[in-house]
Amino acid sequence: MTLEQIEALAALARPIDDSEADSERQIEAENTFFDACVEVDAETFESDNDSEFSRFCLKATSEERIDEALKLIRAHFAAAHAPGMH
Repeated sequence: MTLEQIEALAALARPIDDSEADSERQIEAENTFFDACVEVDAETFESDNDSEFSRFCLKATSEERIDEALKLIRAHFAAAHAPGMH
């Protein structure tokens, strides 16, 4: 999974408008996005861990969860592609 693919999934996971928040489409898209995040960085995104991200999600909106996840995924990709890292 590439960063661009995850960013595309994040865009699909966002509610189109306020009335669409928590709709079946939005929830399924958000779940697909987070499944991709787990695939890339399970340590950070596994739901059964007590990570900083898991604690953040307890009080966050969908938009906030997606934004924070993208920040963490971008950092993960940057670290993985930093000079000297393979």
